[in-house]
Amino acid sequence: MRKTRSEKFLTPVNAVMGGYDREDNISYGDHPAMVYDEFPVNDNKSPIVMFWHGGGWTTGNKDMYRFMGHMLQKLGAHTLIIGHPLYSEQTFPGFIKDAHLAIGHVQKKYPGRKIFGMGHSAGGHTAVISSLTMKEGLDGVISISTPCTLSERHWKHVFGSSFNDKLHDPRTYIRVAKNRPKFMLLHGALDYTVSIKDSISLNRKLEKSGFESQLQILKFVDHFTILPLLAFGPLYATRRRIKHFLFANH
Repeated sequence: MRKTRSEKFLTPVNAVMGGYDREDNISYGDHPAMVYDEFPVNDNKSPIVMFWHGGGWTTGNKDMYRFMGHMLQKLGAHTLIIGHPLYSEQTFPGFIKDAHLAIGHVQKKYPGRKIFGMGHSAGGHTAVISSLTMKEGLDGVISISTPCTLSERHWKHVFGSSFNDKLHDPRTYIRVAKNRPKFMLLHGALDYTVSIKDSISLNRKLEKSGFESQLQILKFVDHFTILPLLAFGPLYATRRRIKHFLFANH
């Protein structure tokens, strides 16, 4: 099978990161893809980060993003890299239902802990919508290159009838949110895969509705380089901001 651009880019990234302190393939549901890798820390009061991977809902897997688990673990966050069924085994809004199932599993496993969602691209889309549609769900979300404006021509097969009522757009859920998480939105200035306008608009609508939200536009960064640059590249200030976002009032 031909590798996607993300697979070609991220496979060697994982290889150079070295070993990980982790437990693999922990189940949270009855589908074989409903598993996660856990990157623990010694502090049993540390925040938990649930990371959903990208891939346009049709490609990608949690194994490609273990370097993100390692990075967040080094920041002191107990991290879970979430796997889930892809299209065509799943479609929208099934991705959100799967995410709710994973969040509920983690809440039961770690009662009383702060839980944050984090995701890149399609994974950011899942994290944002899940955070707004689940009562007593996530405490915060780190959204990375999250799409809001999607082409019906390209994504009709994944989203179906939601193109008629904008249920596919994360901004739709802000006014009717069941939860009030805080948000950090990250987007590369050179991202030509997902328009930077999507994060700008999402941040504006969140702030207008009274949510705590911050937007960071990263110079010289595109859709594919943003994650490895966050993990072990020169974005030191952004990593510090992520740590502060997770550990504020800890």
